[in-house]
Amino acid sequence: MKHTFLITAVLLFSYSAQSQDNQLTSEEFAEGWELLFDGETLKGWKAYNGDVPKSWSVNENSIYCDGSRGGDDIMTIEKYGDFDLKFEWKIEERGNSGVIYRAREGKQWSKAH
Repeated sequence: MKHTFLITAVLLFSYSAQSQDNQLTSEEFAEGWELLFDGETLKGWKAYNGDVPKSWSVNENSIYCDGSRGGDDIMTIEKYGDFDLKFEWKIEERGNSGVIYRAREGKQWSKAH
């Protein structure tokens, strides 16, 4: 059975006063949509080939990365076959980052990039 998953997580790399709590409508819930970010914790997330790095946290209902602490990549613990990806993104001037999806962990790659 195919599952459809929705990332309504707001991935922010700087403070955003406009972020809102993630919520599913009753229709989305009935259709099997799933939030990957609860707006409060990093539950369900991990680092590529490890635990969530200290540079990642939740700030103002957003996933936040303090680049001065290293960055590193994070990914969902669960693997998904079919999904819709939707998010908002902010990055500081001269920042360098991106989104990788359908990534696979392995010993042959120490980093996702």
